[in-house]
Amino acid sequence: MNPASANNTLLIIVGDKSADIYGAKLASELKKINPTIKIIGTGGDNMRKEGVEILYDVKDMSVIGLWEAISKLSLMRKVKRDIMDLIKTKRIKAAVLVDFPGFNIHIASEIRKENIPVIYYISPQVWAWRGGRIKKIAQRVNKMLVILPFEVEIYRRAGVDVKFIGHPLFDVIEDSDKDKLYHDLGLDFSRPIIGLLPGSRDKEVRFLLPSMIDAALLIKKKIPKSQFILPKAKEVDGNYVKGLIREKGIDLKVINGNSHGVFQIADLSVVCSGTATLEAAILGAPLIIIYRLSKVTEIIGRKMLKVRHWGLVNILAGEEIVPELEQEEVNAENISAYALSILRSRQKKDLIKAKLSRITSTLGEKGASQLAAKEIIEFLN
Repeated sequence: MNPASANNTLLIIVGDKSADIYGAKLASELKKINPTIKIIGTGGDNMRKEGVEILYDVKDMSVIGLWEAISKLSLMRKVKRDIMDLIKTKRIKAAVLVDFPGFNIHIASEIRKENIPVIYYISPQVWAWRGGRIKKIAQRVNKMLVILPFEVEIYRRAGVDVKFIGHPLFDVIEDSDKDKLYHDLGLDFSRPIIGLLPGSRDKEVRFLLPSMIDAALLIKKKIPKSQFILPKAKEVDGNYVKGLIREKGIDLKVINGNSHGVFQIADLSVVCSGTATLEAAILGAPLIIIYRLSKVTEIIGRKMLKVRHWGLVNILAGEEIVPELEQEEVNAENISAYALSILRSRQKKDLIKAKLSRITSTLGEKGASQLAAKEIIEFLN
């Protein structure tokens, strides 16, 4: 690598599937502004497609819960060591850290020691748990780009240079051709459609999908014309899903991805807590949020959590606007009871949609990735 290109090199660190999608959009916008920029970092297939040189894949780095995090400590030490070696040998001009706070807040300190500016894109949820991290962030981060409007004041009070850019989900959600979806999937638009979204990690799916299918069978008994669809993440073991469907004896259509398409045609979706819940909210799709953690992770999480709800939609609303089930509450009876109450009531569905619309109207609009790129490019000039 020659000195000219070395001075144009940006490091991006992401640690999960959602961040890989946002990182790809960011890389695309950065290259529109500066076509000669070189981007290196951690990521996945989406960032690879945008020409990012991937050092470690997010499928190996992503974790759920305390025990899985502990099991990957050795790998994460190696990731950190290799990234720091890269920084010292390739003269990185700036570093962009995307979410992934357990790793990124820590490595930010080491990067700053090398006199490299650190831009944090998508803030750790310091308002929800472990608020003390904001002191470390203030010491280690040159610029914080937040995607939730109320985060601005939190960081300003801590003396952090902060900017609200809007939520990048608006950049990745696309309108689907509903008629084509109905046709391709053999779905009848005149009959109820229920989406099942058990998450994008195998562990989540194994925790949640059996209860979701059992709930679907109960719904089918009460509303025989119900149709069920599952948009499977690429990372999820398809053989496990197929085997479970055969075992349970349910008519469940499985498609590859396209959760936003499912949200646009479903009358209701049962969704694992996470980014997909906000995607549903942006699309005005009624949903039930479910989540299940290991007992140890739950105990530790409850001691640290500063908000009443687990689901981001309800956290943003400050109230439970969609049903939220966690831990032992996640069972077929509870899921089906909430689902039936919504499916049978146009008034409930309309109220949920109205409240979701009020929340998402505060999150900005398309263009967050472009705004982030413009802020980041300043550190390369």
